Amino acid sequence: MAIKLTASLSRKAPIDGIPYSSQSFGGSLEIEVNSDHPDEIKQRLHHLYGTLSASIDSEIAAASSGRPAAQSQSAQPSLPAPRTGTANAVQPARNGRKTTATEAQCRAIFAIAKNLNIDLAALAVQHGVAEISMLDVKTASSIIDQLKKQQRNGAVARQ
Repeated sequence: MAIKLTASLSRKAPIDGIPYSSQSFGGSLEIEVNSDHPDEIKQRLHHLYGTLSASIDSEIAAASSGRPAAQSQSAQPSLPAPRTGTANAVQPARNGRKTTATEAQCRAIFAIAKNLNIDLAALAVQHGVAEISMLDVKTASSIIDQLKKQQRNGAVARQ
């Protein structure tokens, strides 16, 4: 009998030099176990969780030291490393314009998503970033438009 085991883990780590701030690190793994023996299942789950925990610890250590994390052997694409610095930190564009979402855009996404009970972490991953503040301005604008449309449609449905 095949059993699917899933382990998910997330941790927050403070950002050096920025009071009251943190970065989120997380991941999940899934394996299939071809056994129905409880001891073997516990052992595999313990190993799965240990592997995930060690990987996240490695990512946190790499981020806090400023060096890139070790490359995964997985065929899965990895998410970009979380951005460090203040909320106003931006990546300069060739034309000198801000390329990451503005604070106002992030606040709008947070507020509307909260109102709609949308998971922000899942929304960020869906758009290929580790956190909402890493979105580019154009994508953030598009997400706001989509969320507002969902909000309007929900208001019409409740009437």
